[in-house]
Amino acid sequence: MIKKTQLVEVCSSYSQKVGLQRFGGSQYENIDFFQSAKAEVPYSQFEKVAKELYEKCKKIVETRIAEYQGAKEKIEQPSELKQAMEKPFPKKEEAEAIQGKVEQLIEEAETDEDKKLRQEREEQFFNLPPANETN
Repeated sequence: MIKKTQLVEVCSSYSQKVGLQRFGGSQYENIDFFQSAKAEVPYSQFEKVAKELYEKCKKIVETRIAEYQGAKEKIEQPSELKQAMEKPFPKKEEAEAIQGKVEQLIEEAETDEDKKLRQEREEQFFNLPPANETN
């Protein structure tokens, strides 16, 4: 007979099999998620600890499955750059209209100080000596 204070080893595990067909895999392709845990406890706490270990293992497996599903979905979603590249180039008139709108928004947002600084930089740029001149 086991005494209530005697130490015993408790081992619990949880596993779940996920079909990969919904992620683009073949009909019979699966991935297994598994977690186990063990502890040495007094016999009086055996059932309580076994249940806690099982719940912890289950939570870890479910978290890993959710992470896997999220990672799969993220990989399969086209990036913004890819989406932009798949769009056709705007016609010249559309591009000029967009450029005009951008310039208008910049001009509206530009403060007097910004305008002064921009003008100074433009003057410096246009007053540079030609590249082939040396001092």
